[in-house]
Amino acid sequence: MVRTKYKQELLILIIILVVASAIYSLFLFINPVTMWDENVYLGNARSHIGVSNFTEDFRFPLLEYVLASIWFITGESLLIARIVMILFSLASILAFYLITKEMFSERLLYLTATSLFAISPLMIYWSFRIYTDIPAVCAMLFSIVFFLKYYRKKQIAYIFGSGVLTSIAFLFRFPVVLFAIILVGYLILDKQIKASLFFSLGSGITLIPWMIYNWLNYNNPIWDLLAQGGAVATYTTMQPFSILIIRLIETMGLLLIGLIPFLWWLFFAKNKIRVFKKRSFFKLFFIITLVEILFYGFVVRLKLSRYLLTIIPFIIIIGLAGIYWLFDRISKDKKKLILIIVFIVFFLQLTFVGVLNIHTIYKEDFCKQPLYDAVEFVKETYPSDSLIMATSWPWFGYYGNFKVSSTWSNNISLLLNKTSPDVVVLNKWGLVVNKDDYLNCTSLKKINSFSNSCGDEVIILDVDTN
Repeated sequence: MVRTKYKQELLILIIILVVASAIYSLFLFINPVTMWDENVYLGNARSHIGVSNFTEDFRFPLLEYVLASIWFITGESLLIARIVMILFSLASILAFYLITKEMFSERLLYLTATSLFAISPLMIYWSFRIYTDIPAVCAMLFSIVFFLKYYRKKQIAYIFGSGVLTSIAFLFRFPVVLFAIILVGYLILDKQIKASLFFSLGSGITLIPWMIYNWLNYNNPIWDLLAQGGAVATYTTMQPFSILIIRLIETMGLLLIGLIPFLWWLFFAKNKIRVFKKRSFFKLFFIITLVEILFYGFVVRLKLSRYLLTIIPFIIIIGLAGIYWLFDRISKDKKKLILIIVFIVFFLQLTFVGVLNIHTIYKEDFCKQPLYDAVEFVKETYPSDSLIMATSWPWFGYYGNFKVSSTWSNNISLLLNKTSPDVVVLNKWGLVVNKDDYLNCTSLKKINSFSNSCGDEVIILDVDTN
């Protein structure tokens, strides 16, 4: 009987992974265009296996090395890079399943949680994108898997591995350091001093190659961490906390209802829920959620939806726990019905958000076509060692493999004298400029333009060096 249940559960998990893989692949193939930072990480990865004229060294370091390692075997390929990202997404689902199985003893509960995570709008939208968020989430979730296994088996290797994985997550995305600090704090407060030392040891050893590389190349062991912080502080503005909350509501919807009963159970209720394995781990997940929301709400300037990827796994767990506890006194069959209803409502929400995302993706795909046309024109017209100044420079940097510069000043004469570009390309994406000032500049001559019904015109200006 136990073996039959295990086989059924394994089959359900495989179905979840297969369905998720199909959905992620569908979104991949309907959206071949790249987003801003994707070009940067692709350009950085190219630099490790060949010649790349476009790199930004201050970016989170680990993703480019992962892609370069794969490309070393397969050859450079945007499709391969995106398949790698989907594999990270599927691995994240597997890790989340292992976590929820440690948190809940009710199979329907942890399989429902896993399904909700797999089909959550953010996972679908970012599953194939060449950004660092999904890999960071993957490493973070596996770190928790090892963390929970340490408490169950009391084997020091698990907590050491958890420390290693938190540093890997950090190298994918620096803000994950908060997650590591919380785990260490939990171990210390729980008087697991030896475990905290081995966690820190695993974490520290993993960071040594990164620090040595920074020291040898920039005379500072944390150079890219500081450089990225400086770039963000210089080129972004603070958005209100309310934007993050709105995006959280749009993404999580019904599950947020469970937060109130969850908090009541966690801090005030005395009754134990048989299917909840350890209350202190729920407290840990709540603290991680709270700290992450406060950090991205009040410290991080931009309230980008993808930042929620490190939060939604915990919200799904505590939200479902709250809904389950709220109906604790009713029969088991009725609670199963409630979980099914939650899943259906979340699925309908997903469908609605998914339709909007598909519409957005198609619009992005269509509207960016003039930019790709401009890249092809510049590649055919100018030599490969040309310097391209553009408002949307990453596309020329990756697809054209040109040396690029941004339109970083409103003083056009200063820009041209300091940068000495061969061509200037203007459009509405990226840095905002007054195109009339460029068109009226005597040192620039319009040689071509591309446009479509979206209303965006890409203008190509040759630079007169005489």
